Amino acid sequence: MSDWPAVQTAPVVTIHTASPECCGSVLLTNGFGASASRAWYGANSAVYEPFWVDQPITVAQLWCLNGGTVSGNLDMGLYTSDGKCLVSKGLTAQAGTSQVQLLDITDTVLGPGEFFLALWAASTSATFRQFDSFWMNAVLNGVCGQASLASGLPTTAMTPVNYTGTQLPIMGLTTRALF
Repeated sequence: MSDWPAVQTAPVVTIHTASPECCGSVLLTNGFGASASRAWYGANSAVYEPFWVDQPITVAQLWCLNGGTVSGNLDMGLYTSDGKCLVSKGLTAQAGTSQVQLLDITDTVLGPGEFFLALWAASTSATFRQFDSFWMNAVLNGVCGQASLASGLPTTAMTPVNYTGTQLPIMGLTTRALF
């Protein structure tokens, strides 16, 4: 038996569109619908998905699931429940067809509470893997948001409107729990 103490490491946690901390409970209750490579719903537009954390975490990376065609730039970020930007990757070329695109961000500590994960894309030629269902806009109005923005995510505050799309991009964040 070693005299050295055991090393404690923080578990890696992923929160994503279909996880219980995000839209998962709404999707599970109403059925996920099919997921497929779908065109982005509007040029220079963003989707905001809410998520909740019940203990402090450090977010290290954001990610999205690209579809069969990559085109133009994307941006991802984290927002408080009242719309203040905590961190944004900035304009990044969409890369890797049908692959997860990882975006390193400045490590960002989130305390318990509600936050938004945002994905912006410049082009409707860009595709992302998305849940697709006829009921999506009715169920997610008041939960998710969308916005038209000139060039990437805003740095001061988001001003989303109710979600009116019928597709929801598969995206998420990777965290390290704080002890």
